[in-house]
Amino acid sequence: PKAETFETLAAVYMEMRDWPSAVRTLDALEKKTGITEEVSEQKKQLYLEMGELEKAIEQLDRLIRAYPADLKYRLEKAEMYAANDRIEEARELWKDVLKRYPEQPVANLRLARYFQAQGAYDKSYSCLKVAMASEELDIDDKVAVLLNMYIHSEGDSALTAATFELAELTVRSAPMDAKSWSVKGDLHMRDEQFEDAYECFAQAVELPNGNKYEIWEQMLLLSGQLSEWSRL
Repeated sequence: PKAETFETLAAVYMEMRDWPSAVRTLDALEKKTGITEEVSEQKKQLYLEMGELEKAIEQLDRLIRAYPADLKYRLEKAEMYAANDRIEEARELWKDVLKRYPEQPVANLRLARYFQAQGAYDKSYSCLKVAMASEELDIDDKVAVLLNMYIHSEGDSALTAATFELAELTVRSAPMDAKSWSVKGDLHMRDEQFEDAYECFAQAVELPNGNKYEIWEQMLLLSGQLSEWSRL
């Protein structure tokens, strides 16, 4: 049979939720085509559906061997370990990624969380700075870090200073995203640095995703707080 026949049959088995038959069909397909990302990803998901974690990890190992330069499979394997309370195995993979690419943001972010849980705050902060300075890290991941630190830094001058440093790194790495300016503005506002807060929100509203009522409202409030009536 042609490869397309196996693909169609596997799709039918998946539609029927007959995972074992789908896996056997994909195994037969691989004998014709060799290892491919698409088929290995499908088999990984099927093994996860069946609750067979080790076999799912084996599929990631095959992809790691087949595509050694692609870090995403090592990162995915680490996430799988972390999600299943195998944090030390995850840590080794994150360290391996950073040996190859020291500035890889996701590995740095995950190691930062690991070190924080271990009480190694200096190591955690060093990893966080690398992650937050990266243009590759998604802005929502950066905002999540800053919001968490915003909550825990109130009344702690050292942690507040660290939060501002990370916010500045975020603005530098994502200057065209309103979220980075808005979070920095919130930090300044909490610390009653009202003019600095206004400037951050003013930057935010000029950006495509920043023209929002909530940000304009902050600018109105701050103008009143500063008695800037003409600006208000």
